[in-house]
This record gives sequence, structure tokens and C-alpha cells, in this order.
Amino acid sequence: MSICFGMRLTRDESFEIRGQVYLLLLENLHKLKSRDKLLAYVSTMTKREVREYLRKSNYLNYMSTDIKEAIYSRDIWTPDVILEISEASEDLMKAMAKLDLLSFKLLTA
Repeated sequence: MSICFGMRLTRDESFEIRGQVYLLLLENLHKLKSRDKLLAYVSTMTKREVREYLRKSNYLNYMSTDIKEAIYSRDIWTPDVILEISEASEDLMKAMAKLDLLSFKLLTA
């Protein structure tokens, strides 16, 4: 979150970035075997996501109003999407619990 605030994002924008980083972390958690790699990964991915978000925001500034309305009017919150998000959240919570255990083992080793 501090990276997002340091790059002048609002709180809502920061939460959006955080969600993206959590999803990326969930997808790549099996590759991270130490606490240091985890911290570096989260920091790097947060910076990348912020830059991508800012790039897209800048791009949207130059779009016509008609195109913006077409993009934002789509209803993406279908029941399938909501179910997928809730399942991903549960998986993320399990992964974070495993990560906490791994961090504890590394610190006490």
C-alpha cells in the first residue's frame, strides 16, 4: 500500500492494485520459497501494476466519451464472476496461512 500512496494513487486505486497483486501472488506462490523472495516479488509486482494502471488511466484520458461509456457500461459482475472471485479469495486466504507458516519456520530455523 505504501508503494501505491508513494505513487500518488487514491485509496480506492490502491485497493484495486492490491487485489491485482494478490491474484498474481496466488498464481505464483509455488515459485516463492523464502520470505525475502516473497517481499521482493510483492514489491516488484505492485510497482508494475501501478505503472500499468497509470498507463491505462492516461490512455483513457484521450478516449472519446462514447468509447468510455461503452467500456464502463458493461456488466461484468455476473454470478460466475462473483463465484470465481469468492473461490479465489478462499484460495488466497489458505495460501496466506501457508505463507505465514513458512515465514515462521524460516525465522525460527
